[in-house]
This record gives sequence, structure tokens and C-alpha cells, in this order.
Amino acid sequence: MFGPGVMDDTKAKSINALNISKVISIVSLSGNVCNYKEQNTKLLRY
Repeated sequence: MFGPGVMDDTKAKSINALNISKVISIVSLSGNVCNYKEQNTKLLRY
């Protein structure tokens, strides 16, 4: 059952999951930065 193909498949899936989590964290980080900048400009206006 556990041939090289199966191992490659699980490796690919785990690498895919890692990349997805990296993308999600980068997106949430950039979203936080945008919110922070907006809040700062609002504070500066008042």
C-alpha cells in the first residue's frame, strides 16, 4: 500500500497546506497593516 507514490502524495499535500497557511498569514498581516494605516490617518485628521 505505502509505495513511493503515496509518500509523494502526502508530501505534496503537506507542502500545499504549508503554502496555504503562509498565504493566509501574509494576507491577514497585510490586512492588519492596511487597517493600522487607516486608523493612523483617521487619528491624524482629527
